[in-house]
Amino acid sequence: MTNYIIRRLIMMIPVFILCSMIIFLILHLVPGNPVDNLLRPGSPPEVRGRLIKEFGLDKPIYQQYIIWLTNVFKGNLGVSITEQRSVSELLLLKLPSTLVLGVVSFLISFILGVLLGAVSAIKQNTIVDYMGMILALLGVTVPTFWLGLMFMLIFSVNLGWFPISGYGDLKSLILPAFTLGLAGAGLIARVTRASMLEIAQKDYITIVRAKGISNSQVIIKHIFRNALIPIITLLGLRLGWIIGGAVTIEIVFNRPGLGRLLTDSLFRRDYPVIQGVLLLLIFTVMLGNLIADVLYAYADPRIRYN
Repeated sequence: MTNYIIRRLIMMIPVFILCSMIIFLILHLVPGNPVDNLLRPGSPPEVRGRLIKEFGLDKPIYQQYIIWLTNVFKGNLGVSITEQRSVSELLLLKLPSTLVLGVVSFLISFILGVLLGAVSAIKQNTIVDYMGMILALLGVTVPTFWLGLMFMLIFSVNLGWFPISGYGDLKSLILPAFTLGLAGAGLIARVTRASMLEIAQKDYITIVRAKGISNSQVIIKHIFRNALIPIITLLGLRLGWIIGGAVTIEIVFNRPGLGRLLTDSLFRRDYPVIQGVLLLLIFTVMLGNLIADVLYAYADPRIRYN
């Protein structure tokens, strides 16, 4: 297992470098300059030139990328151009809000998705199954920002149960967490149902039933347990989107997390902050994939030797 994990970690390095290159090039090839946001109207060209040189924007783009990537591997994400604060400091300041939202929504996705998928598989071709899959389909297809706006309209504006936006207490967390969690729950429910139905048709399940084992034991100990491999894989992938998915919802519900930091930095063209946030999102997705691979290999030892 250790060799398997090391191989996966080594494979992550070129992927990380390639993603960082794409991020850097897209930001720096788009017309515009972040220094322009720091200048007052009528500032002389000498001031603009001095600021460009101070932030290293006068160098060729490949040199800027090499310097930036070298600093990233040293743990230095740079300094915000507009706020003159360390990017790492800004990320650590905004990360807790995003993590809380992401973790709670992940738990909602897991619990609701597995329960809905398992019940639909057990009650196959009944009204319960049909209703469950309709809900799952809606969770997969409905855009999260639209679902968030509908939740705000119904539960905040019309019913007044929860605040429209904000951060700090449990009530302000419920709507954004369920908005993000329901989107993942639909996909998990569909995979859980399909996996359990596939396992239920295996020959060894027929043999187990022929031994007189109760239906509940067959479902829990044999069908559900053996159907966990694709569910584990999917959960690992969803884990990587804990932060990435939360960014969009934070904008809708005006929560002070990485999503707000990213949008504000995009408007200001604050290159170091944008690059830092996007790198963090990429890292979480890659970490989620790694966890999924490890869990998959643990559940099926044959994977370790591939």
